[in-house]
This record gives sequence, structure tokens and C-alpha cells, in this order.
Amino acid sequence: MENELPNLLSSASILLAILTALFGFFYPSVKEVLEITPKLHSADNIKSYKSAKTIFKAKQIPLTIGSVIISLIFLPEMIHQIKKSTNAIITYGLKNVEYNTMIASYITVCLFMIFLTIMIIILGFRLRKQMVKLKP
Repeated sequence: MENELPNLLSSASILLAILTALFGFFYPSVKEVLEITPKLHSADNIKSYKSAKTIFKAKQIPLTIGSVIISLIFLPEMIHQIKKSTNAIITYGLKNVEYNTMIASYITVCLFMIFLTIMIIILGFRLRKQMVKLKP
């Protein structure tokens, strides 16, 4: 698997860039819905609710599903690399283990991807909560 690490790093980096771009593209419309103040009369919230529902179904759900799948694809190898590195440090000591930029970069990219996925999930919960407030 060590020989495949450069390809995994490239794939993970590209997918993280795509995920980040999609998040950046969708975030303004989600933020707009989150900033809506629900009206006192539920009938006045119909337009806002429909807008929130469309954004949730067309943007938030696909982005959440995609980010979770992408994170899960790279998670096992990240865990493997962390275990391997930790075992080497425990066995040989920190001074005797050679630093590997490729492994460190792969783990960093995966951690950023997981962090972004968590942010997307949290945003989804906030959007869903706002939909409940706006429901006519």
C-alpha cells in the first residue's frame, strides 16, 4: 500500500478540493435560510419554508451524503497509517523513526476532510432545525 500512497494522496486532495468548492458554493444559500426570522403567523412562513426545503433536499442532503462517503473511503487507510506510525514510534523511539512527508500529508488531508464533513453535518442539523421553525 506504501506505493499507492501518492495516488491516494492525490485522490484525497482532489476530492477535498471539490468538496470544499461545493461547500463554498452551497453555503451562502444555506446561510440565507438560517438567517430567516420566522414570522409569528405560520402562514407567513410558507415561502421561506419551501425555499428551505428545496435547499435542504437539493443541496444539503447530496453534499452531506457525498462528504460522508468520501470521508469513509479514505478513513481506513488513514487509521492504518496512524497505527503504523504510532507503532514505529513506540518500537524504535521518535528519534529513530524517519519522518515521511507523504504519510503526514495524507493524514492531514483526511483530517481536513473529516472536519469539513462534520461541519457539513452540523450545518444540515441547523438547517433542519430552521425548517421546523418555519414549517407552516
